[in-house]
Amino acid sequence: MKKGLLLKTDQGWVVAHKNSNRKVEYLPVLSEVAKSFKLKHNQLVVFETVRNQVSHMKKCVVAKSYKYNPLTLKEGGSELLFVYIGSAKYHNNIKFPHSYLTSILNKGDDDTMFLEKVYENNELLWENGKFVK
Repeated sequence: MKKGLLLKTDQGWVVAHKNSNRKVEYLPVLSEVAKSFKLKHNQLVVFETVRNQVSHMKKCVVAKSYKYNPLTLKEGGSELLFVYIGSAKYHNNIKFPHSYLTSILNKGDDDTMFLEKVYENNELLWENGKFVK
């Protein structure tokens, strides 16, 4: 299975992902597949392909074993999508999105240098080093 970002375009649904040459590739998705899994625009998915078309996909979420804050183990809160250059990470059950994002940015990991945008519940929260909302 591969990871990609589900996008709704003028031509229909596509999944954007990096191929083996590290170039972004767009694979078509049947609208019935997107609707049957109740997925939304700009959502990180894990998918399988048949004949260069997405045949199956599901929402991709960071596993509980990677979460350190006990609050994130409780249900409820916001869903954050971190969009990096060439990849994305989806975090759920975030109780305090601004504080969570600020703590990640303050760590100064190599990943944060490539962070482009952060969405909270599919609404833009952070872009180009500034909070939007």
